[in-house]
Amino acid sequence: MCRRYRQKEITEDNFNNVLNDFEEQMKTFNTESMSSVVLNEAERLMTKYGRHYGLRSLDALHLGAFQLLSDKDWFFVCADETLCMVAEKCGMQVKNPLAE
Repeated sequence: MCRRYRQKEITEDNFNNVLNDFEEQMKTFNTESMSSVVLNEAERLMTKYGRHYGLRSLDALHLGAFQLLSDKDWFFVCADETLCMVAEKCGMQVKNPLAE
């Protein structure tokens, strides 16, 4: 959203509304601290999927934290096709809102 604001694709009011809405939604999110366990899981994912599938470091952190935090009935929600593909390869249920 910051990029879209800088490039004048959205107004300042729209930008502020999105940030406020996101802050409210964050209160309902399950979060995982950036511990060495998460970093180790991200490193494992990068080693396994980075070279052949293009998994990026921040995406590996996102996916690694989700793997450590989630229950089997949870969905990994993401709009990045590569990250969705890697999550599926890890055995996760995936929802891509852009693909629906």
